[in-house]
Amino acid sequence: MSCDECGSQIDNTLHRLEIGRGVTAAQWMWAPAGGEPGHVLVGDGYVTVHPGPRQAGALVRARPSALPLAGRCVPALVVGPIAPGLSDLDGLFAEFRRVLRPHGLLCVLVPDGPPLGLRARGLRGRVRAHWTHRSVVEHPDWLLTAADFAVMGDDRVVFRSAPRPPDARAHVDQLCTAGLLPRTLPDDLRAELAANRHVREGRVSLRRLVARR
Repeated sequence: MSCDECGSQIDNTLHRLEIGRGVTAAQWMWAPAGGEPGHVLVGDGYVTVHPGPRQAGALVRARPSALPLAGRCVPALVVGPIAPGLSDLDGLFAEFRRVLRPHGLLCVLVPDGPPLGLRARGLRGRVRAHWTHRSVVEHPDWLLTAADFAVMGDDRVVFRSAPRPPDARAHVDQLCTAGLLPRTLPDDLRAELAANRHVREGRVSLRRLVARR
């Protein structure tokens, strides 16, 4: 994580999920934009704005579809796992186009859910049905292309919770709170997820898309 201020705003669950050599999901999400001064982090109800190199960032409460930023002023926009739960995708992408500079970088984290195994395909579909916009989870590359972004990278990685979650149900609840599972997921599906071996082992699949304006 190249920016401590942005790192402090990212949900703790993304700091606990790791791949090899201690790289966290938060760091992985951030990596493509790590060298860009003047970056902006967009989360659930907040924006962290950095005016430029060696200048302190500012945390602002704002809706992702109404960013408190001038047009064409942002060189790099990092977006947490918020898009599948939002109702106005067209407004969200239009706002990203408005604030990004020409050829500006857009880095979007998309929740892919726990890898449940072949026998749990039905469970995966029932879980995904609770996303406000299931298409964001299943076809984010198509949506970004349709929104006039040039997709340059599309990576999917399976992370593990470190340490392994002692309580699988609490782990599922934390994933829902972090936006990595639908926040409206009912109790029966949460319990069914908690009984899955891959979930008990703390596995979570995430997808990262990198695009240019």
